[in-house]
Amino acid sequence: MIVTNIRQLRDPFILVEKDAYYMYGSKWELYKNVSGSLDGEWVKVEKEIVKKPDDFVGDVMWAPEVHKVNGCYYMFTTYFY
Repeated sequence: MIVTNIRQLRDPFILVEKDAYYMYGSKWELYKNVSGSLDGEWVKVEKEIVKKPDDFVGDVMWAPEVHKVNGCYYMFTTYFY
């Protein structure tokens, strides 16, 4: 079990990159932790993490996964509208 200061985050996915953990969750949320421990302090990242297509309808994504491939990051998720 991981104990965090995040009140609620559904379907979390954690990406490890260098000395930081990045936790993505439903509703386009991203948190960063540089404490060196998953139980450390998570800080919400206030920036757009995904560019939505112009014809995108809806505002909720579920169960995101982020993977780094050849230096680029790709997010896979299910959308609900």
